[in-house]
Amino acid sequence: MSILIISNGHGEDTIAMNLIHAIQKTTPHTAIIACPLVGEGTAYSNNQIKPILKNPTFPSGGFIRSIKDLIIDIKAGLMSHIRTQIKTIKAIPDNTLTIAVGDVFCLWLASFSKTPTFFLPTAKSDHFMPHSFLERWAIRKLATHSFPRDMPTTDSFNQHNLPASFYGNPMMDSLITKQKAINNPTNAPVIGLLPGSREEAYQNLIHILTICEAFFQKTSNPIFVCALPQTLTIQKIAQESKWSYNPTKKYLQSPKQGCIVHLTTHFKELINQANCIIGLAGTANEQALYLGKTVICFEGFGPQSSLKRFKEQQKLMGDTLVISENRQPKNIIKILEKALQQNPTKQKGSSNLNASEKISEQILHTIKT
Repeated sequence: MSILIISNGHGEDTIAMNLIHAIQKTTPHTAIIACPLVGEGTAYSNNQIKPILKNPTFPSGGFIRSIKDLIIDIKAGLMSHIRTQIKTIKAIPDNTLTIAVGDVFCLWLASFSKTPTFFLPTAKSDHFMPHSFLERWAIRKLATHSFPRDMPTTDSFNQHNLPASFYGNPMMDSLITKQKAINNPTNAPVIGLLPGSREEAYQNLIHILTICEAFFQKTSNPIFVCALPQTLTIQKIAQESKWSYNPTKKYLQSPKQGCIVHLTTHFKELINQANCIIGLAGTANEQALYLGKTVICFEGFGPQSSLKRFKEQQKLMGDTLVISENRQPKNIIKILEKALQQNPTKQKGSSNLNASEKISEQILHTIKT
C-alpha cells in the first residue's frame, strides 16, 4: 500500500508526521509519499522521509488571508509554482489513498492524485471561522471523509451532510513529557519564547529579544529559552539583532546588558517546563495553551502573527492566551510580571490522547472495506 500525504504548512507537516507514525505502527511496510506545499518539509526529512517537493518562500509565507496577500504572492510567481505542484502530484505513481492536512486549497491539490482523499481541515474551526458555502461544496465533492480539529466543526460538517468524525486533535498527541529543555537547579522562572517558523519569525524574535533585554534590566532572575525552529538560521538572527551567538553553549547574549537567551530544539520539553511563554506562533502557541500555559502575544511582523490571528486563537483556546494591543516592551513586561506572579496553572492536556492512531485506524479500515 502507498499513501500520499499533502500538507499545507509547517504545523501541518508535524500533524502529518504524527499520522505517519501511527500508520507505520499499524502497517509498517506502507510506502509514504510526502508532499509539503509550504517550505522544504523539514518535519519529514528529519524523520527519514524525503519530500517530493521543495517550495520557495513567498511574501505571505504561505499564509494567505487577504486579497492583498494573494496579489503579492502572484507577483512573486505563485501561479507558476502552483502549476509545478499540480504537475508533481499528477506524476506520482499509482497510490492507494491520499491524506490532505491543511485547508481547502490543500484538498483541491490533493484531488489531482485521483485517489480516495481523507481531509484534516486544520485551518478553520467553527469557534472562529466556519467553512463557507463554497468550501463545504468543495469538501463534499473532493473528500471521502474529514477529521476536523474540534467537535463543533465536526457537528457542522455532519449537519451539512459532509462525512466527518472527531477523535481528538492530532496536533496535541504525545505532547506531555517530564524531560526538561534546560537545567534549572535554582528553580528560577522559565520563560519560553516561540517566535514562529515562517520568514516573519526573524523580526518577531528580534523584537522578543528586546523585551527579554528590558526585562533583564529589572530582574536577572528568569531564564529565557527560545524554541528555535529549523526553518530559521541562527547566524542571521545574531547578525540582525546584534546579539552574539555562542555555538558551544547554544545561547544568544545581549551586547549591552549581558542578557542571555538559551536556544533549544526541544520544543515539547520547553512548553512543559516553561512557567509562561511569549508566543507569536501558530500551532506551537496552541500546543502550549493546550498544556494550560499562559501565552503572551502581540502583533508581530507578518500575516501569521497578526492581531486578528491571535484573536482567532483566543476564541479557539481561551483566555490563557493574553493579547497585548501593542508591542511596546514596557507593556509586555507588565503582562509578563503578572503572569509570573500567578499560581502555576494546572496542566489541561491529557497524556492519553491518541487521535492520530484513531484517525489512521478509520482511514485504513475504510480503504480495506
